[in-house]
Amino acid sequence: MLAVFLEAELTLYVSLHLFLDLRIEETFMQCWP
Repeated sequence: MLAVFLEAELTLYVSLHLFLDLRIEETFMQCWP
């Protein structure tokens, strides 16, 4: 049970991290032509 929870938590963390990286890169590219 704990392993499943940790795996879901890790997946969520990685997805959020990738999403934020994309958003930051997108904003940076717009502000820095």
